[in-house]
Amino acid sequence: MTKANDSRLSDNLNQQIEYSYDAYNNLIQTNTSSSDNSLALRVQQAFDVRNRLVEIRAPQNDVRIPGDSIGIPGTSIPIDDLPFLV
Repeated sequence: MTKANDSRLSDNLNQQIEYSYDAYNNLIQTNTSSSDNSLALRVQQAFDVRNRLVEIRAPQNDVRIPGDSIGIPGTSIPIDDLPFLV
């Protein structure tokens, strides 16, 4: 098993998106920060032992979506398709 890794993107307005991956390259957390470095949005994803998506959480909005309500296990959902993030 390899070490988890992070990557970060920023735009010309200094807004940043940080992606965190687990050791199996599953996207486990996305942090979006505004230009003043305050956290604007955090989305967390949980996977089972077979690397299937089982939960999506947005803690700042008190939103938790269990895997059985988001469709076929093992597939990811584009952030734009989640109603609480638009």
